Amino acid sequence: MFTAVLSMLLSLVTVSGVSGEQTGAQTDIRVPGDPPRQVSWMSPGPPQMNVKATIFEQSAWAVEQKLRPIVYVGAKWCEPCERFKDAVKKKRLNRQLSDLHFIEFDLDIHRDGLQLAGYQSRMIPLFCLPDNKTGKSSGQCIQGSVKGPGAVGNLLPRLKQMLESETPK
Repeated sequence: MFTAVLSMLLSLVTVSGVSGEQTGAQTDIRVPGDPPRQVSWMSPGPPQMNVKATIFEQSAWAVEQKLRPIVYVGAKWCEPCERFKDAVKKKRLNRQLSDLHFIEFDLDIHRDGLQLAGYQSRMIPLFCLPDNKTGKSSGQCIQGSVKGPGAVGNLLPRLKQMLESETPK
């Protein structure tokens, strides 16, 4: 009986347009045994946005959702950046990165705000763990990747290593 009611409720949720995947500020509706959720991704905002405040707010939201926030800085002209985003969009990284919430910024649009918040590098893509209490960079970052089809494969083990060495903030 319980299973039938649960199945009916999930059908209603699916029909109403709410899925079990996290998108934006939606609540993640999950049941034990569900497949892994999608990688959570916040797209870049307008040039005048307050980068540090956005990172702080998005980090707080991610923690509430039991996700780990990570700041991603890329650009449209950056081939490794576009390959990584494409892999996320095509859901190729759900299994490896489903516990992460990426907070995306475009280097060409948000450069000044990123620098003020301590997110700077010589290469992109840049992935940094934020200090969840301030929104500033924790200093734990990886940057750059190879060009070509090996870009995502180059980034994943480095991201994993950074995440495993994370010190709580």
